Amino acid sequence: MSIRWHVGSVLAVTALLLGAGGLERPYTPVAANLNDPCTLLSGEAVGRVFGVNNVRGVPKPPRTAANGLPTHSCDYRAALPDVSLGELLTTVTDRSVTPAQVAEAWQRAKPGARPIPGVGEAAVYYVDQQYKAGVAGAAKSTPGGTVAVLYSGSTRASQEMLASLVKQAIDAVSG
Repeated sequence: MSIRWHVGSVLAVTALLLGAGGLERPYTPVAANLNDPCTLLSGEAVGRVFGVNNVRGVPKPPRTAANGLPTHSCDYRAALPDVSLGELLTTVTDRSVTPAQVAEAWQRAKPGARPIPGVGEAAVYYVDQQYKAGVAGAAKSTPGGTVAVLYSGSTRASQEMLASLVKQAIDAVSG
C-alpha cells in the first residue's frame, strides 16, 4: 500500500493543529524553498535512511488545508520498484503561533504522540494506526512565520529514521 493515502490524514492533522485552539493565523510566505519541499530533503538523503538507491523527490500540487493554510508536499519514490517511501509536507502559519504550540497541538490531536528532542524548536513522533504510518513533525520560527514540516512514512521506519529526515528538512528551512 502506498503512502499517498496518508496525505489526507496528515493534511487533516495539520489543519487541526494550525487551526484549532486559535492557532489559525494569516499566511505569510517564508522562503521560496517551502513551495517545493523536495528542496528541503534530497532523494539521496531519504535513500540513505531507508537503504535504497535511486530515490527521487516528486513535487505534488499545492493543497489548501481545512483551515485555509496552503500546504506543499514532496513524494519520495524508489526507482525499482516504483514505490513511495514517504511524503514530506510543509506549511507556514503566523509567527505568533510558536513551535511549542504546534507540537502541543500535534500531541493533542494524536494520542501517543511523543516529543522528539533535538529536532527543530519542537518536534513529535506518532504512529497513525488508522493509516499504518509513522509520522515525525517539527516546527521552527522564522522571520516570515512558523514553519511546520512533517514526514509520513511506513510504520516499519523507526522513530529515529523519520526524526532524522525531519531534522534535515527543518534545518534546511531558512530563517
